[in-house]
Amino acid sequence: MENEIIVCIPGTWENRTKFIESVIVSTKGDFMFAGMILAHPKGNDHVELEFYDADEQMAEAFAYGGQGKLSNATLDQIAQHRSVVYLHFPFDIVSQKVRIVKFTEVLSKCGGVAIKLETSGIAHDWERWFELLRSDNPFDTYCGGVVLVGDEQFYYSCGMHNFGLPDAQISNSFDAPTV
Repeated sequence: MENEIIVCIPGTWENRTKFIESVIVSTKGDFMFAGMILAHPKGNDHVELEFYDADEQMAEAFAYGGQGKLSNATLDQIAQHRSVVYLHFPFDIVSQKVRIVKFTEVLSKCGGVAIKLETSGIAHDWERWFELLRSDNPFDTYCGGVVLVGDEQFYYSCGMHNFGLPDAQISNSFDAPTV
């Protein structure tokens, strides 16, 4: 996991066969899934995809990673998911952004409920995810891939490695200089 971005998407797919059918039907055959590869043959592109049965802790993980921004309706859909897929991308969210959008868009169309970056823990609904990653603003890309967390002493980032950078922390009790 340390050398790749891993994207988690819970979905409505009953089983692997239904997932394959959904990918083919929703993309009119432009994408296909075989083995552990989600492929876009016309685009000469593919990513590794792992398919698993439902995870009973998925809704809790998304609620935490969504930091109060996911609706109750979305969290209810996540709680009812029937399976989950994990996409694997090379590190550097900036250089992979177009590919990440392309492949996650396929999964949103074929029954994916929401998205979470396993490499930072941040979770988004589809609308917010695509808004952030389709933006030309670097801060939006940052917001798509990094979660900020605070405790009694510090604020710290989790996910800067998605940009090839180290995470950081700062004391939550500092005096800002006055001008």
